[in-house]
Amino acid sequence: MIKILLLSLLIPFQVFANSDLRTVSVSGNCIKKVSPDRGTVTLVSQYTEKTAQVASQKAMATYEKIRQAVQKMNLKDLELQTSEYSVQEQFDYMNNKSVSKGMNR
Repeated sequence: MIKILLLSLLIPFQVFANSDLRTVSVSGNCIKKVSPDRGTVTLVSQYTEKTAQVASQKAMATYEKIRQAVQKMNLKDLELQTSEYSVQEQFDYMNNKSVSKGMNR
């Protein structure tokens, strides 16, 4: 039993004593694919005024200032677009009645 135990302990040392097994060889290819860096920012310019015309003028003036500031940044591959334009009347409810606050743009 002792001989078997000694023999089982010596076998791994004899295998590693072989110089061919003490080398490391590595080969291969690595290709990393990534998505382009893209981002989206959504801005809302909104004003509530007595008339739709005044609300629209203020909202568009604010939008233009922001758009020009972003363009001055000279960002690579910048794409600007307007995604929505709407004018709606804004209401408050007082004493169970709807009361117009003005036009919302």
